[in-house]
Amino acid sequence: MTKVKVLFLGADPLSDPQNDAPGPRLRIDEEMREIVAKVRASEHRDSLDFTWQPAARADDLLQAFNEVRPEVVHFSGRGSTAGEIIVVGRDGKPHAITDRALHHLFRTMQDRIRLVLLNSSYSEAQCAGITESIDCVVGMDSEMSAEGSIAFAASFYRAIGFGHSVRDAFEQGRLALMLQRNPEDHVPRLSVRPGVDPGRVILVPSNSGQEPRQSIFVQGSGNTLYVAGGNMESQAAGPEKDPAAAHPDMLPGAHPAGPGELVLLQVNDTTRFCTAASVTERGDAVVMVLHPKPQDVAFLSMLTPSFGRPRLWAVFAESAVHGVAESVERSRAGGEERWTVTLAKESDRGDLLEMSVNGISADQIAELRARRILLDERPPSETSAWILADPTLEMVVRGTGRSGREDRGVERSPLPPLFSGWTGSRADFLAAARLAAVLALQASRTVEHVLELTLAWSGESAVSVRFHGQRRKVYSNRPAPEIRVEGVCQLAG
Repeated sequence: MTKVKVLFLGADPLSDPQNDAPGPRLRIDEEMREIVAKVRASEHRDSLDFTWQPAARADDLLQAFNEVRPEVVHFSGRGSTAGEIIVVGRDGKPHAITDRALHHLFRTMQDRIRLVLLNSSYSEAQCAGITESIDCVVGMDSEMSAEGSIAFAASFYRAIGFGHSVRDAFEQGRLALMLQRNPEDHVPRLSVRPGVDPGRVILVPSNSGQEPRQSIFVQGSGNTLYVAGGNMESQAAGPEKDPAAAHPDMLPGAHPAGPGELVLLQVNDTTRFCTAASVTERGDAVVMVLHPKPQDVAFLSMLTPSFGRPRLWAVFAESAVHGVAESVERSRAGGEERWTVTLAKESDRGDLLEMSVNGISADQIAELRARRILLDERPPSETSAWILADPTLEMVVRGTGRSGREDRGVERSPLPPLFSGWTGSRADFLAAARLAAVLALQASRTVEHVLELTLAWSGESAVSVRFHGQRRKVYSNRPAPEIRVEGVCQLAG
């Protein structure tokens, strides 16, 4: 599948170019986030490949143009009343790109560029010069608010992702402002090279060979969209394997926790590991019979209706379930105190922020996230400046898409922090660490099913990990993608 490369240049200097005083934050990161979300929900989400260049300096333009060879160039930042775009100088202050330099840049580097979007105030003054070399240029004829810039750009790229022409995408961007009753709908301007019809400039043709998406459906009051971007050509088509048949004891509901096994309960940032007498799933409910330690009683008391029925995670065997404590009963049996907690499962209504970024597919990004969770693996040495160099990729690896349940970003593995405060036995640590890993893997939507997860000690302060998981199924004619991870997680140091 041929992808359209989009070079996104962002620049927010420390001061306002108009008066050299500190200026308001431009919220460029929010603009990129909204664009990613809208493209991810489009028909041809994998046909757009974004490369993010934050805090762009003058020399970064040449470097990025040569490396990426984009079809689309997007600049988000400040503009001067003279129409200059403002990048970041080496001192962090504004550095203006002159008309002559900007026009020469696009004339020199025009080999593949078809569209330029200057999402900065007063940039419409540059459009005429750029269209001498480039088919379509979008600029702003006056000052534009951050809210307006974000809404226009996100809707523009959404339309591109649905296979619309540049003209239609431009009109949809303006329409988004109108629907928000934003009076800035007149600010964006579209200019074209002589002889070019923007209604015929389609960056992502509708016959691009994109696989069909899983359908969007509405459940309750929330919208749920299950998609997964990425290159899936390498997965062989064939008869679908039934995961329940291949792994009958690994799917939710098929392997409840037995007597003596640990159950992880988490409310907000408070986590407890309780010994279970039994855990069973009954339709949309999970019934847990627990033998708590004395220090866990106060925590379990928080789950009663008198405390407002807080939402919690319950993790057992290979399942992580989110919901509300429907009932909490305290009793004694055989001289032991028992707590029976019935958890009403909540529907998964969040949106899944997944798409290919910088040539890395959604499944590859999920594998990076799984390795971070299980091995505390950081970016490779060649991308040591990961977050600064590519915050968009870091954002999707963390999995910070807003969930209807809660935000479950993955900054690092849960295992080393658990080890640092652990006071129990080494055997119990492995059981607790396994549950913590299952929670991170499923709450972050890295995988839908944990098929295998084995932890074993590897020295005094490291564990070996063997993992096999299954992602959410997307295409009806292809099996669900799977992830395998093996390695050692260092718990200290």
